[in-house]
Amino acid sequence: MTVRLSTRGERDLRRLDPQVRRRIVAGLQALDSAAANLDIKPIKGSPPWFRLRVGEHRVLYRTIQNGFLVERIVSRQDLEKGVRTLE
Repeated sequence: MTVRLSTRGERDLRRLDPQVRRRIVAGLQALDSAAANLDIKPIKGSPPWFRLRVGEHRVLYRTIQNGFLVERIVSRQDLEKGVRTLE
């Protein structure tokens, strides 16, 4: 499995504080390794999208062939706005 970031996902990651960025990258590595203790939920009303909670941030992603595609990385407060931007 591999985790790929869309252009928006890369931009969101670059804009984060370095300490938060490290936590997000660690969460993405855990997702890639299929760790059992992740807080993952489907996004209601927006299949096939899922959200991964990493502290105060949410990683919005979907499964693709051989991995995951991260579309957005948003703060908890901006989750609804981020979900509306999903394709």
